[in-house]
Amino acid sequence: MQGHKGLGVVHFTYGVGAFVGLNAVAGSYVENVPMIVINGAPTNKEFRTNKNVGLVYQHMLDNSLSNLNAFKSFTTYAEVVNNAIEAPQ
Repeated sequence: MQGHKGLGVVHFTYGVGAFVGLNAVAGSYVENVPMIVINGAPTNKEFRTNKNVGLVYQHMLDNSLSNLNAFKSFTTYAEVVNNAIEAPQ
């Protein structure tokens, strides 16, 4: 996008919400439009607890890193942030 200045930011919920947004994120990546994606997710403890009691939903893909793995294909950098103070800068 010639002359484009700025940065896009989008936030998704875990699972289905994020998967629906992959198309937009991929489009931004292909067009070299800078974008920050913030994707909410359950904590590792919450994920294990839900899985242990049989509450793994279809969009969780039985993997707590399913969203991260999906976005890695369409982003320059993807990282799990477990502590906001220690977030990558």
